[in-house]
This record gives sequence, C-alpha cells and structure tokens, in this order.
Amino acid sequence: MESKTFAYLIGAERGAIRWGRPMIFFAAFFLAGLATRLFVRVLFSISPPVDGVFTFPWLPSPVNLTDEILSALVLAFILLAVFRLIRNAPVAVAVAAIVYAAFDAIIAFVMQTMVAAFMDILPASNFPWLRVAIFSALLVIFVIGGIVLATFLVKKTWLAILVGATAGRIGFRIATEAYGFFSSEKFDFNALSALGAPFAAVLFAALFWLGIWMTAERTPTIDGAKPHLSKDFYAGVWASTGLVAFTSALIILGATLAEYTTPREKPITIVLFCILFLLAIFGAVTFCVLIYKMWAAIQDGHARTTPGKALGFLFIPFFNLYWMFQVFPGFAKDYNAYVDRQDLGVPHLSTALFTAYCALILCGFIPLVGIAADIAAFVVGIAMIAKICDAVNAIPSTS
Repeated sequence: MESKTFAYLIGAERGAIRWGRPMIFFAAFFLAGLATRLFVRVLFSISPPVDGVFTFPWLPSPVNLTDEILSALVLAFILLAVFRLIRNAPVAVAVAAIVYAAFDAIIAFVMQTMVAAFMDILPASNFPWLRVAIFSALLVIFVIGGIVLATFLVKKTWLAILVGATAGRIGFRIATEAYGFFSSEKFDFNALSALGAPFAAVLFAALFWLGIWMTAERTPTIDGAKPHLSKDFYAGVWASTGLVAFTSALIILGATLAEYTTPREKPITIVLFCILFLLAIFGAVTFCVLIYKMWAAIQDGHARTTPGKALGFLFIPFFNLYWMFQVFPGFAKDYNAYVDRQDLGVPHLSTALFTAYCALILCGFIPLVGIAADIAAFVVGIAMIAKICDAVNAIPSTS
C-alpha cells in the first residue's frame, strides 16, 4: 500500500466521509494507551501472593478506563473534523492540538469532579488545567504531527504510521519530562517506564494499519458508482466497538472479582458501563443494518428469505441458533446462485467462513472455552463482514 495522507487515513479526504476510519483510530489509540498503562504498571506493581492468592494492583480503575475511552473517542472525531475542514496538514495539526487540549482538560476535570462527588470529598480547587491542556496538545503535535510528516517522507503506509507514531511518542515523552524538569511539578522518571512510549507507538501503528488494510475497498465499482456497502464503516464499527467494549468489560470484571472496586466507586462503574453499552448498541445496530442490506442486494424472487425475515428472526430466542445458519452460510449459497442466474461473472463466496462464524457463536456457550470461542468469532466476524461488503459491491447497480 503506497503512502497516503493523514486525511486519507482518518477518512477525511474530499468526497464521502469514511466514518469507519475514526472508529478504527479510536480503537487503536485506546487499546494502545490501555496496553501501555498495563505494561508499565505490571513492570513495577506485581505483588507477591498473599495467603496463596496473587493480587493485581495494576488493573486500571473505572475512572481511568472512562477517561481513556472518552479521550480517544473525542480525539478521533476532532481529527476527522479538522482534517476535513483544513487541507493544510501542519495547520490542521495545530488546530487539532488546541481543540483537543480544551476538550481533554474538560473531560479530566469532569472525571475528577465526579470522583470527588462519589467519594464525599471536596473537589480540588487547584485543578491543573494548564498542565493537562499542555500535555494533550503536545500529544497531538508530536504523535499526529509525526505521522503527518512521515506520510510525506515514507512510501509505505504501514511504515509511515510506525515511524511517525514511534518518533512522536518518544518526542512526547521527552517533552513531558522536560516540562516536569523546568516546572515546579516534578515527575518520577524510570528508564523501564520509558519503554512504554515505543511500546504504545508500535501497538497503535499495528492496530491502526491492520484496521485500514482489512477494511480497504478492493472491489472496483461499476462505472465508478458509489459502493453499495462501505466496508471500512461496517467492519470498522464492528472491530472498534467490539474491541473497546469487550476489553473494558473484562477489565472491570477482573477488578470487581479482585475486589479493587469499592462500593463508592460503583456509580462511576455504572457510568462506564453506560458508555460501553451505548458503544455495543451502536455496533449491534450497524450489524443489523448490514444484514438487512446484504439480503436486499440479492432479491430476485429466488432468495430463501426476505431482508426483514433474515433480520427479524434473529431476535427469536433459541430459534435464532438455527436461523443464523440460514442468514450467514445461507447468504453465501444464495449469493452464489444469484450471480450465476444473473450471469454477473463475479467471484463466488466461500461458505466455510460463514459457517465457521456460526459454529464459533455456538461454542461461545460452552463453559471454559466460551471466551476463546467468542474472541475467535469476533475476529472471524471482521473477515466475514469484509467479504460481504466486497461481494455486494461487486454486483452491478443495474442487476
């Protein structure tokens, strides 16, 4: 993949906005930050077993998780809006840094105020607005600015993201240490904790590029027509909402089981669960729209079901365990029959991927192996959605 501009990577190029791109950025940025936080904490906070039981003080709190999710989501859509409106990349980076600094400081202040309210303590009157804003602005300037610069200098997109993010993260780390050195606020510096900067950069680059690569449109449209289904949107929303919601839910569950969530933190946990619930609902609704549209694309009087039935019967308890095999592997079979009847000359769909997805969903109900099956189903689901979008987009608009 040849190097693209950052506006392309974030989905802000001229023409139709690629809404899936900021969702992919959001998931990659959140997971990289979360993994780095865990990585650094594990290095310094592994506790010996107490009464034969290991403790895990490195688990992030609900407050930290909520802050990470909101900050990453806000940054993703600020970048989309700014790079859509401003075509000059350096100016766009500067504007995005200023806007994000303001929003991130507000998010941090609101979270601190909520914590104070739930803990029955007075909120700090000297909230560090300036430091939070400066750090947020520096993050955008170094990391996003580094990627923008790298896209001009490096030919390969994956390498440009990796080089730009790594250089930016290291530069951001140096800048924050310099701020602490020259200001009255001192920060503890440890050489091992500094490894978190390149670790975060590499993980973010890998996730962001993988998301872009997996959701890239590879099926040429007929006569330049607009694709029927946007692969980057449907696969991007599935991947981002699923990853963020599932990962955060597991961490909250782990913290609760390890008794790191105090009763007074429960209101904050409820707020976090509401955010995760909304993300999950958004992903589920998007998936339902995809199911309806994919069946609508092959309606010529011979399909085994209508779009409404295909979607609606999935909401019938127990019966849906059978019906999903008609909706997904059945779609692959009916699609192949449709393109043969219409003599379209487009590639057939393999039913194996669709059958594997349904089988993994069923395995998710098996104790012990259920979580592994659910993770596998999530990954297979991304590939399945990509195949569905490519297949539907290959159908000419006049067929």
